[in-house]
Amino acid sequence: MKVRFVTEEHVGAIVRAPLRLDDAGLIVGGRAEAGNVYRLLHHVFRRALAWGLRPREAGNPLENISEPKTPRRERLLSPGEVGALLKALADPAVMQREAPQVLGAIRAAILTGARISELLGLRWDYIRREEGELHLPDTKSGFSRRPLSVETLAVLDSVGRMPGSRLVFRSAKSPLKPLAYSTVEKAFGRIVKAAGLTNCTLHVVRHWYATATANSVSNPRVGMALTGHKSHAAYMNYIHADKEQARALADQLAKLAIGLGAAEPNVTSISKAGT
Repeated sequence: MKVRFVTEEHVGAIVRAPLRLDDAGLIVGGRAEAGNVYRLLHHVFRRALAWGLRPREAGNPLENISEPKTPRRERLLSPGEVGALLKALADPAVMQREAPQVLGAIRAAILTGARISELLGLRWDYIRREEGELHLPDTKSGFSRRPLSVETLAVLDSVGRMPGSRLVFRSAKSPLKPLAYSTVEKAFGRIVKAAGLTNCTLHVVRHWYATATANSVSNPRVGMALTGHKSHAAYMNYIHADKEQARALADQLAKLAIGLGAAEPNVTSISKAGT
């Protein structure tokens, strides 16, 4: 269908397609996908209008369609849960069951907060040892330079190189191909279970890392350099409120307020000159 003929009914059906309903008629999934489709189409038709590919009087067909919203994820790993994950990774039974490549990728995800897709596409020539950085040419937000810790470098080196393969985390069956995301995801599920955790995904680890950076530095650009976010808004979407830290601050402010109320007043009235 030519872009000038598309109507609100057409795009509305496309946006609603990913949304699934339960027996009661309530939306149970697909909001994130529907939201992505909505934003993509909204941009497409905005550009079509700007380029004269669609009559101005036709307008943007998504103008009167509400954007599907995804509920904010509030799952934040506690320091103890991160410790439990690392202990599970070092458990002899887990190390015997899971492939070293998989364990290395998960350790690197915890130590760097990188997207798992970035790690699975990591090549040895992206590692700049002299600069202490990872140079990632093709991330979600384009080229990215990430600081590289000594601990992370040790994890990457522990994987070992395979002659003829430029990939750090390569497939065991085909060294010229990257480790499959599904392989890492399933192994992570088993490790989460071994650690005694629930409702924890690889992406939750990235959210924990972003929150930890925000709690450690006051300059958001430092945190963005670590996580690879180019947009401050995108970076803030990954940051969750630390309940323990917020509770401690609430106690501190309450004590401050009580102290101010108990102190002697030091307010003095100043009269006008000559009165």
